[in-house]
Amino acid sequence: MAVRWKNSTSCNIKEIDNQHKTLFEISSKLNILEPICTQIDFKDEILEVIDQLKDYCIYHFKYEESLMQKYHYPDYEEHRIAHKAFIKKVLDLENGEVNFSSPESIRHIIDFINGWIMAHILKTDMKYKDFFNNLGIE
Repeated sequence: MAVRWKNSTSCNIKEIDNQHKTLFEISSKLNILEPICTQIDFKDEILEVIDQLKDYCIYHFKYEESLMQKYHYPDYEEHRIAHKAFIKKVLDLENGEVNFSSPESIRHIIDFINGWIMAHILKTDMKYKDFFNNLGIE
């Protein structure tokens, strides 16, 4: 399942929307690698994309969380916990808890990452959309 930017994924906060677009771009690299991974070993390339995704997520999550703290977003702690859980899962992937020679495992990684990003934006991030937009943050 590839993730693509749509108007429905917009939080109406320019900087966050731009960061989400970057997350989509990074995760799309996994979708490009997936079909050819069954024929050639691309473990290093997959791990490189996962590392890039992890680093960007850490940057993005810090940005979101600092905004939440600054404006006293009521669901800050719940949101922070979701971020930490995702980073832990990505670190587990990096630390070799997956068989990268298995096409099913690679598909599972891609589905997990893409699914989490999309679900997090459409469900969790949309919870703060009105909160921040009502404060005039765009």
